[in-house]
Amino acid sequence: MQLQASTPPNPHPHPRPRPNLDSQGADIDSIFGVETASACYQRCEEHESCLAYTYVKSEHVCWLKGEGYTSKPNPNTVSGATLTPTPAPLLLPLPLPLPLTR
Repeated sequence: MQLQASTPPNPHPHPRPRPNLDSQGADIDSIFGVETASACYQRCEEHESCLAYTYVKSEHVCWLKGEGYTSKPNPNTVSGATLTPTPAPLLLPLPLPLPLTR
């Protein structure tokens, strides 16, 4: 049986950045010296495992998030999700070819 890779639908559609929202937990990376929430979003888009981000305005820190984060209000942060998270491919069976008849 042959398998074909298929990409599942995006479970995290791209929302607008959410000021005053702090996504907590599920940290996969932190990047210091990031100047804007837009730059933080871009870093998340470039990281293969990033699903969301939180930008801490006073510290200029970008926290990249994987699965399992929670959110709470925080006036010092901006959070959002990626446009295109890289999902793991699903392997679907392909139909077997019919035998050739002579």
